[in-house]
Amino acid sequence: MVGDFTRADARRSPQKHVASLGPQPRIFPLIGTFSTDAKLKLPKSLGDMGGHGQGEPDGDDDDDVGPEPFSTPGGVEVARLSPTLWFATGFGAGYGKPGPGTRGSLVGLMIAWAVTAASGSAWAVPVSAALACGFGIPICAAGVKHFGREDPPEVVWDEIAGMLVVFAFVPLEWWSGSIGFALFRLYDIWKPPMVAVGERLPGAWGVMADDISAGVITAGLLYFGVVNPLFPVVL
Repeated sequence: MVGDFTRADARRSPQKHVASLGPQPRIFPLIGTFSTDAKLKLPKSLGDMGGHGQGEPDGDDDDDVGPEPFSTPGGVEVARLSPTLWFATGFGAGYGKPGPGTRGSLVGLMIAWAVTAASGSAWAVPVSAALACGFGIPICAAGVKHFGREDPPEVVWDEIAGMLVVFAFVPLEWWSGSIGFALFRLYDIWKPPMVAVGERLPGAWGVMADDISAGVITAGLLYFGVVNPLFPVVL
């Protein structure tokens, strides 16, 4: 017996025989097998293969299962950020977890290295630091407004500017880059009184001031303690 039919009944009435077996799988080349009572979901890029015209929405949001363009590990669509937020978040580094500030500082170190290697001029990093600090106020202000917090961790342009300040005064070598990065992060996280006073400024001024202060202190220790020692400094 096959269902409620005999083999002879199945030969005489094949349609009734198939219906008695319930939903049947359909096989498509290069796609695979799916049940007739299942719904095939396609990404947007394949939408016109399902019968819709090119560029026409299908009216069903559940079908939009394609991968999001250029997302961070946290799932934020970096490609859709405004240009100002692109800079404020350190080109997406601020969305990284853990340690967005450390990631932003690494971006600043890489920018300083790239500027030094590309220009070969002693003025390249100081000019870059001045531009980063000058444009940092409106950039960080946009980030503060967007995230709705006084000093959002996603905004790391201040760390980028602070690292550029360090190497505006100190030649960038492998040793100075390593020590400068570690000292800058120490002062930025620890926030001694000279750094904390800048953090008390309102809005984007406070976001930028503490990192610039940390950069100046780090640069001073490196320059007067190692590059051009005038007195012994315990690093």
